Amino acid sequence: MRHDLRMMVRFLVLGLLLLVAMAVFAEESIERKYGLDPDFATNLRVEMIGHRLADADELPNINFHIFKSGELNAFAMPDGNIYITSAMARLATDAELAFVIGHEMTHVKEQHSNSLQKQAMGGALLGALLAAALGGKGDSIRMGADLGQGLTYGHYSRGDERRADVGGVRLMAELGYDPKQAASTMQRLLDKYGRGDANTPVIGWFADHPDTKDRKDRVTKLAEELEKKPLPVLPPPQGIELKLDADTDHARGWVSHYLAIAFAVYCQGKAELQMPTPYTSPAEAETAQIAVPPSESAKDKTKAKEEQLPGVSVEIPQVPAAYRIEIAFHQAPAGRAASLDLAKGTGVEATLRWTQLASGFTGTCTAVAQTIKSEPWMANEKLKIPALYRLDDGKDQNLEGTLEAIALRRVAKMFSEVVLANGPVDHSAPVSLRLSESAVRPGDDVLVIRKGVTVAEVCAETVEKRNITGHVLWGTHVWQKDDKFVPAD
Repeated sequence: MRHDLRMMVRFLVLGLLLLVAMAVFAEESIERKYGLDPDFATNLRVEMIGHRLADADELPNINFHIFKSGELNAFAMPDGNIYITSAMARLATDAELAFVIGHEMTHVKEQHSNSLQKQAMGGALLGALLAAALGGKGDSIRMGADLGQGLTYGHYSRGDERRADVGGVRLMAELGYDPKQAASTMQRLLDKYGRGDANTPVIGWFADHPDTKDRKDRVTKLAEELEKKPLPVLPPPQGIELKLDADTDHARGWVSHYLAIAFAVYCQGKAELQMPTPYTSPAEAETAQIAVPPSESAKDKTKAKEEQLPGVSVEIPQVPAAYRIEIAFHQAPAGRAASLDLAKGTGVEATLRWTQLASGFTGTCTAVAQTIKSEPWMANEKLKIPALYRLDDGKDQNLEGTLEAIALRRVAKMFSEVVLANGPVDHSAPVSLRLSESAVRPGDDVLVIRKGVTVAEVCAETVEKRNITGHVLWGTHVWQKDDKFVPAD
């Protein structure tokens, strides 16, 4: 009996470690299994809507990922990462998408996923204890724990789902969308899956949800109530005008699209880049459309073929310009070498000059991206034109990993501080830190990570082994005891 109890304790400890590992690696597994949707327009649409919802819900640390699937689905992780299928991101209207994302944000804000993990651990414990009490030994105890965990993990309560539906309707209304469109989202689910049965996907919107018809009736009633007593609508974002330096004309095909996404994310939905509207993905079928695996709910999976989803058009509201910016790229000596000839590797410097139109304030944000490799520094030279319309596709043949894109992302983050502070931000004071891991060279950037969240980025100016002196590009100047300092990509 004592041996069985030791086995049970060991198994429970192992179960706890497995649950932690599940939380850490689940997101990587999703991206690895399905792949990410790299289309600009699809990502821009989700980021614009999603971060305005996050601003309304006061959730600054939300991240969105679109994975390749033909299911109409979305789900949230406890850490604020929200996953949306390509089908949902491409086929739903803006209002329907706002409801879906708002629903998932409510799960995050009310920490419903954290409750699932506690339930799963409790279920494993009860299952193991019950098996032991019935005289079970090692294998029986493990089976009991597996059964108990399986019965309790992966399903939100119906009360959680109702609260998430209410949260989604209220958030979409705060952005100015017609709350009655929440019911059309439910109708999409009814049209594709019926009222909900065992053939529907088992994650996100279809995991033990209340009957879809009942949910449609409930959100319709809530929308009617909001029509009688409308909620205050979130103020529109500030507009940003863009001008490219003459030397940056080579990047004209992608800079505005990349910046539009960056500002939607970093400015927390409070600013948007003014672009021609509507914005549509490039005409080439392989970039505007995307193939997804056969539906998981298909009755005959052996005969099911990949589904081709269309590209999307993004309606960008035209708002008055509050800022005017100019972007320039130049090759820079890697490692702060005296000249390009002496540099070991390749470097790109991005410069963003900004003017606040109302006050006349001006400023400059400058950042460098570099590598020890000698390679083409212009993104279109390295990847060729088709890849410039693709964000991270998991194959390292996309815009996201190029030096120009990395440098541009850094200056966009710096400028977002100006927008959020409504004026200049002073990062002139030097800072010192000691790297937690690896090493850098002058000109490299170091991330300051606090409780899993990046709170600052520091440009290294002098480097002595792991001791760094530099200046803050964006974020806090004050370190805390458990902060980690790691090289940026």
